[in-house]
Amino acid sequence: MLLGLLTKILYEPLVKYLDERADSIRKLTEGAERNRKEAESYFETSRKELRSAKEEAVRLIEGAIREADKEKIKTIDGAKKEALAIIERAELGIKKEIEKAKDDVKGDIASLSVEIAKKILEREINEKDHEKLIKESLKSISRAG
Repeated sequence: MLLGLLTKILYEPLVKYLDERADSIRKLTEGAERNRKEAESYFETSRKELRSAKEEAVRLIEGAIREADKEKIKTIDGAKKEALAIIERAELGIKKEIEKAKDDVKGDIASLSVEIAKKILEREINEKDHEKLIKESLKSISRAG
């Protein structure tokens, strides 16, 4: 009877307490396992997202580099075209100036040639006139005499 009473008073509550404690530990263990699996899943998801973000960053950087290279080539080509246009305009201006200078020189040469011819003709005319005058004078003198 004492054993029955002790069983009823001590054993049953102890068994109940141990069962509750075991249940509580099992629930905590299950919760911890669930939390661990969720954490692993979250960690794996985060790792995948991070890898994806890194890949996207690399693609963006590579795209930006390609665009920068294209823009650089475009700018260089534009500068080359502009330089060639400037050179072409300068060459055209130089050719015009050369033609103008040639025309000016031709005009100057023509003017100088006319002046030289004029002076030569004046000199020749003067000598011819001079000879003519001498002959006419001699004739006049010989007639008078």
